[in-house]
Amino acid sequence: MEEKSLNNNVNNIDREKLESLLYEYRDIKVEINEIELMIDYENIQAVGYDDMPKSPNVSTSSSVESGLNRIEKLRAKKHYLICKQKRIVNMLTLLNDKDREIIEMYYFNDCTLRTIGYKLDMNDSYVSRRKAYIINKLLPFAKKHNLV
Repeated sequence: MEEKSLNNNVNNIDREKLESLLYEYRDIKVEINEIELMIDYENIQAVGYDDMPKSPNVSTSSSVESGLNRIEKLRAKKHYLICKQKRIVNMLTLLNDKDREIIEMYYFNDCTLRTIGYKLDMNDSYVSRRKAYIINKLLPFAKKHNLV
């Protein structure tokens, strides 16, 4: 009995992690755009340093190196986020069009169950049950591929 309760708790935690990942998807695009802006800003600063008179001034070269290091870190973070975004999209290919639409509307577009039901001509209670079914369907893939 305790083992079953423990398994339910683990599955609930995994479901919550999966739902958090789906909610996070919509923010990834914004974060990628912000990183691109930060890279542009760092590049502008680096150009400013490159235009300075050349002298054996250590502080200028260390500033340029520091800027380049920040740019590399930003590029690595951007690459990580793009990969994460692609992995989420890949996971959603397991779903049929209607189920994918439910997930996208609920997690990516902040639609309520009632709104989803109205748009898809379904009862909002059915949409709720369907959403739970979809999460349970995605969970084994998400666990197997370390998404949660």
